[in-house]
Parts: sequence; C-alpha cells; structure tokens
Amino acid sequence: MADDDEAPFYAEDRRGLLNFACGTRPDWDRHETWQAMHAAHDKGIPWPRVCKRLLAIAFRDAGSSPLELRDEAGQRPEAPRVPAPDSEALRALKAGDYGRAQAALGTESVVPVRARATGPQPALPPEGSAA
Repeated sequence: MADDDEAPFYAEDRRGLLNFACGTRPDWDRHETWQAMHAAHDKGIPWPRVCKRLLAIAFRDAGSSPLELRDEAGQRPEAPRVPAPDSEALRALKAGDYGRAQAALGTESVVPVRARATGPQPALPPEGSAA
C-alpha cells in the first residue's frame, strides 16, 4: 500500500478539490485558491497533503484564506538586492578606466575587458580586376 503522500493525485482530483473548497467557502476566489494550491505544491508539498491542508483551512473560522496554504509552504526568497554603483564608478566604467572603477566600487568584481587589436583587414579586389 502506498503512503498517502506518494499516492497519485490527478488533474481531475485537483479540479475537484478546487470545486469542493470554493463550494464550501463561497467567499474564496477560485483563481486565488488554484494559485495557492499550486504554489504549495511547487514548494514541495505533495498533492494529498495540499488537499488535507486546504480542507483544514476551509473548515476553519470564517476569516481564513487559501493564501494561508501558500504561506505555510513558505515564500520564495527574495533576490539579493545589489546596490547601484555610484556615479564616479559609472563614469570610470564608461571611460574604460577599470582600475578607477574598481577603486570607486571598493571591490574586485570589475573585470577589465581586453580590447582586441586587429590589423588592417584584407580587401577583395574590385570586380573585373585580376587577383
């Protein structure tokens, strides 16, 4: 016998769960409930446990919301915020002065880009002339 958390949970079951939960709680928005179910599953909660938690929230007090399911699963961590470089560093980067930009930023993250020097390019002979 398979564990409840490993039992298959098909798309029809998810729609049935959505219909049952929103039928039980007509004040819940169907779209919001659907998103909360999938957000919880995307965070690693198996579908049978999503079902149990959603129904527990639905049968709780009148102030409950399907978003509690998403919140229980945990929010996505926010992307780290990178501070904007100061204007001196920007001017130095635009001028190609990587040493000054690195000093202005106070970091080792500015990697100089080596300019590629090319010599004269071969030209094709004009039409009609011998090569």
